[in-house]
Amino acid sequence: MKILYLTLMLIVLPLLALSQEKENGNEEEKKSSLSVFIGGTTNKDATAFTIGLDYQYRINKLIGVGLVLDYATPEIKSLLLAPAAFFHLWHFEIVVAPGAEFSGDEVSFVFRTGVSYEFELNRFTISPSLLFDTERSDEVSLVYGIAFGFKL
Repeated sequence: MKILYLTLMLIVLPLLALSQEKENGNEEEKKSSLSVFIGGTTNKDATAFTIGLDYQYRINKLIGVGLVLDYATPEIKSLLLAPAAFFHLWHFEIVVAPGAEFSGDEVSFVFRTGVSYEFELNRFTISPSLLFDTERSDEVSLVYGIAFGFKL
């Protein structure tokens, strides 16, 4: 499954880079953003309320790097902490984030991939998101919700 993700990324990312449109504007682009995520997480055992925090620093119009922090409670009780790469195409944002999930006394490797669509309102953003968390044992969790962001 991980090989499939990596292969798709190696194919899709160069295509995204080639198709990125250049915008003509004199407004200074904000480099950092902070988002609060509210949604749910569903895995094979349960569905739980999820709240999260994402920080992103835009390297350029196509690529951003940052950190993802999500907490799914009360049924799942897990905390995800992951460095992330964000790829932007028009208003779509693709996230790739290898990280650690802390659940009780267990720590497991999780690979997050997903997409969101960003609606911009001046310095604020609203982004419906659909994400997949794949654990080392090939268990997949579906994470879905809305992120409310603020460009710093």
